[in-house]
Amino acid sequence: MTSTNDGKDVKSIQTSGQKGKTYYIELYKSLDTRLSGECSGEDRTRLVCEAWRLVHSLCQHSTPSTQTHLILWLQQHTSHTLLQTEWQAPASKEQHTWLKDAINAFVAECRDGASKREGLNLFWETQLLNRAEWFLNVLPNPWGHQVLKALLDPNGKQPSDDEVLEWLKEERGLMFVTRLRQLASSRRCDDLALLLATAVMTRVRFTTKIVPDVVQAQEPK
Repeated sequence: MTSTNDGKDVKSIQTSGQKGKTYYIELYKSLDTRLSGECSGEDRTRLVCEAWRLVHSLCQHSTPSTQTHLILWLQQHTSHTLLQTEWQAPASKEQHTWLKDAINAFVAECRDGASKREGLNLFWETQLLNRAEWFLNVLPNPWGHQVLKALLDPNGKQPSDDEVLEWLKEERGLMFVTRLRQLASSRRCDDLALLLATAVMTRVRFTTKIVPDVVQAQEPK
């Protein structure tokens, strides 16, 4: 067992192969340290790509609680990378291809694994496949969803409550919070962070629907 930069305990299971559980713990620790440190946009993208290419092996050799952590960990760093200002710069287009290829490599691993289990995916594979598909869809323009653009334009036509809640359901809480933090970190956009948070939470307050992240989905009912 080891502790991550965010204080989470990470546990690996013993394997029968040449690479024991210590190998996978150290592999994760190394990648987590680099992702949590200061690095350029290009270097961060390379690290996130590495994470997508390794996460299948990491989850295969982890306990269920650690698999849950890895799912959120990967989403957090992917979201943070996509929402950086430089991601939309023309110079970053090549990085889009890198990340797309890395996510597709993970998808291929899941399909290969499912083919050996009569077409069935493991729980953590299903969770990450859903997010992989979503990330691939928004990767070219993470700020381009019509509902999001409307919410960030108080003078324009506002979406209906159902449209906002459906968007939030797809967005998930982790991505939404990361988006708010990114806006709030810029003095020019902190008012947009408040605008977006108010618009969404006002609608959520009047509904009983819950938009669960994977941790909430696994909590005992």
